[in-house]
Amino acid sequence: RGRLLIRGYREPEAVVLGVEDSGPGIPEEIRDRVLRPFFSTKPNGMGLGLSIVQRIVSEHDGTMQLDSRIGEGTRVMVRLPAPKEQDARPLKLAVSNR
Repeated sequence: RGRLLIRGYREPEAVVLGVEDSGPGIPEEIRDRVLRPFFSTKPNGMGLGLSIVQRIVSEHDGTMQLDSRIGEGTRVMVRLPAPKEQDARPLKLAVSNR
């Protein structure tokens, strides 16, 4: 079984969310394509996940960084501008193990 690690923290000017897996990694020759809509390496994959995340992050003036090592896994870091303290609201998170 693989491992999925999700972590989040706040920096002075940003909220950071990291998602890391212990999968096979993404080969360097296709890394620039994994963010394109409809690109997938899976037989039944839609190829929309990372492209949708990238679009949402961009629309909120954030950044997304993808790091991957063959045989070790992949890490995606999303950085979004932090709301001002008076505008901050608690974050509700739903997790499913499907």
